[in-house]
Amino acid sequence: MPAPSPAQTLTSGLDSLLHGPQGLQARYPNLGLSVGVVRGKAVAYYALGTTERSTGAPIDSTTLFEIGSITKTFTALLLAWEQEKGTLAAQANLEAALPSTIRLRPGLRGQVKLSALATHSSGLPNLSNDRYIQALFDQDPVQPFHLVTQQYLYRILQETDSLQAPGTYHYNNFAFSLLGTLLAQRAGLTYGHLVQQRIIQPLGLRTTGLTYHTARIAGRYTTKGEAKPAIVINAVAPAGGLKSNAVDLVRYVQAQLNPPAGTLGRAIVRTHQPAYQDSTITMGMGWEIQKREGHRVYQKDGDTFGNSSLVWFDPQRQVGFVILCNHQDAKLVAEIGRQVEQFVRGSQPL
Repeated sequence: MPAPSPAQTLTSGLDSLLHGPQGLQARYPNLGLSVGVVRGKAVAYYALGTTERSTGAPIDSTTLFEIGSITKTFTALLLAWEQEKGTLAAQANLEAALPSTIRLRPGLRGQVKLSALATHSSGLPNLSNDRYIQALFDQDPVQPFHLVTQQYLYRILQETDSLQAPGTYHYNNFAFSLLGTLLAQRAGLTYGHLVQQRIIQPLGLRTTGLTYHTARIAGRYTTKGEAKPAIVINAVAPAGGLKSNAVDLVRYVQAQLNPPAGTLGRAIVRTHQPAYQDSTITMGMGWEIQKREGHRVYQKDGDTFGNSSLVWFDPQRQVGFVILCNHQDAKLVAEIGRQVEQFVRGSQPL
């Protein structure tokens, strides 16, 4: 009998991990999940559940999910691309990308580096737990982000008198929304077209984008199983608007493990370099950096109102994975991520 292939070995291990007597399907019968794993040159996919709770088509590696804040790694990569191309200096301030019609108040002038937007350390309003997000939910509790236009982002910027704890980490959706908007405007494109042109198409990602390209779409549910509509995200797209599937995100992980030649590959490497650090977190551009056995591993999670996701990779061991879930349940996805990480790290690279 021939020995199993590396991909078959990975698939068998995932099946045991996720689908055994104590596995996820037994514990969460309504859960829909798509997992992709990379180990060396071997790739394997695993899925359980259906697109809708207990109904719909079986989820597979091509099922599209809202990937939420994993989008931020694409936006940070767009900035790194500009830096590698030499069109924006590594230490460029915010003004270098602002339209000439937008004037900052004195407390902001020369104080915010573009790179700080990509590490959550700018000190700008955060559009997460402040008065701005509360006002959006007051106006539309179902789709608050559809109210955020380019003009809205610029208005917040022009209204800001001073920075809040600049140079310290504070998770910031506004900063990434603004960064992607500015980069797209510089290129004379929409954010969706810019990310397609510079990242998605060069990496061969076939279905990733701001819109759904297929009928095979995952449902969206809260942790309590309440159905949610597709998120409408407008100018917040650079912070969390992309949709993708396990196949494309595995290709994305492979590009992180073995960056391609040229500007894009150099930009990927740039995003992996530590750009912010304090006692609790180390950030690359868009990526959270952790230590495993003395070397760096990278991850980014994502949540929308109905989906959760996680991308993780270890360049030194040449392993990585993606997890996509049809419920908004960051804690569960993190738990699954810890199990899958132990699985992929428990085997030597191929």
